[in-house]
Amino acid sequence: MKTLTILLGANGCLGMALLEKICDHQKTFVVAIDQHEHAFSNIANKYMQCDLRDPEQILEASENIALKDYDEVVIISTVGLFGEPSFVGSEFDEHTFYESLQVNLVGVTTIIAKLLAKRYAMVNGRVRVVVVSSSASYVGSLNLGYGVSKAGLNGFVRSISKSLAHDGVTCIGVTPGIFASKMSKSVSIDRQQKALSETHTKRMVGVDEVADFVSYLAYNASDNLTGTIIPFNGGQYS
Repeated sequence: MKTLTILLGANGCLGMALLEKICDHQKTFVVAIDQHEHAFSNIANKYMQCDLRDPEQILEASENIALKDYDEVVIISTVGLFGEPSFVGSEFDEHTFYESLQVNLVGVTTIIAKLLAKRYAMVNGRVRVVVVSSSASYVGSLNLGYGVSKAGLNGFVRSISKSLAHDGVTCIGVTPGIFASKMSKSVSIDRQQKALSETHTKRMVGVDEVADFVSYLAYNASDNLTGTIIPFNGGQYS
């Protein structure tokens, strides 16, 4: 069976960790997508630049990925644009809020939906989608756009599953807690410690742990998990 893997957010810490695991262990042609002009890792079969804030680039990227030569398509999104708290006193950072919504939610869901609309060009149309959200989707985030976007991604997973599961599309969400990455390093020590204090394990997991779990969901988990949002957060509760 010929498999195509499309990885969104390939230049992030989680994206690069996933690339290494996929290329080492899976027999698949890998298309890596990110907004940067160059790939931070050159192990993917193909690299595509796509700024998820730009509808024209989203359209171009989705149209330039051929599905018809593959029996199975795996789409993984690790996209995450995170920022500082949205409210500072009475001030609200509107620009950052809109940018976060556009990249984390609108851009991600639009390109995935456009790719799913092309699935009939495949030989038998089997598709697996794994969307990495965040525990912020239910515990909230001081970065308002991030929290709203990640909650929206969970709704997207359930809606895609309800719409397309009968047609061979499996869509699974995973909500990691804070893990070792460039994003977590940008968070203050106090915010990191508070997030870890809300877990049962009281530790920050490594990016490889998250990548292992996402890879399992993408290639080995049961199709019966479709529509499921799976916490991967050490029991974070609030």
